Amino acid sequence: MPYKCETQHIKLPKDKDRRIKLTDEDRKVIIFLYYSDNPWLSYLAKKFWVSKRLIDFIVHPEKEKIVKEQYRIRRLDKRYYNKDKHREAVKNTRRHRQKVLVTNLKLWL
Repeated sequence: MPYKCETQHIKLPKDKDRRIKLTDEDRKVIIFLYYSDNPWLSYLAKKFWVSKRLIDFIVHPEKEKIVKEQYRIRRLDKRYYNKDKHREAVKNTRRHRQKVLVTNLKLWL
């Protein structure tokens, strides 16, 4: 049975969503720092606690499009899909969303 947050399409606040690693302001700062000072990607990655690859994708969005297209082509044979791992990840995400929504409802009331 689906959770209430899935059937009613309730969105989590950006600060509670675990999938978001950087805010829009952080992305703008990264682009500004990269093009003004031209620091190493590893320096920016350590500063913002993310991977060098994510910094590279932010600075060069055309690389991200190429990589996503390559991934889409490789994914057609389902080599990246692990049913048990996916099921566990979905359960953990649902529990997290439910916990966050319940605590937010208590704060709002």
